[in-house]
Amino acid sequence: MTSTRHADPLIAAVKAARDRVGPGLYGIACSGGADSLALAHSLIAVVGAPHVVVITVDHGLSAGSTEVAKAVARWAIGQRAASVVRRV
Repeated sequence: MTSTRHADPLIAAVKAARDRVGPGLYGIACSGGADSLALAHSLIAVVGAPHVVVITVDHGLSAGSTEVAKAVARWAIGQRAASVVRRV
């Protein structure tokens, strides 16, 4: 069994936010960094993948940004969440 000890405070915070806002479809911005992936993962764990849209904005400011955005989209789809990527 995998320990969630380190994620427990984040999952608790996501649950508290969900309780304040109520049910629905949730959009979450995700840059592909460890912190935003952890938050997106926690949201999916709390509300269920069908209720999550992972949104990535590729600003094109760094080399490889398009590949990172595509990787986030693949990750989200692998989690069974929806994904939106926009390049600006």
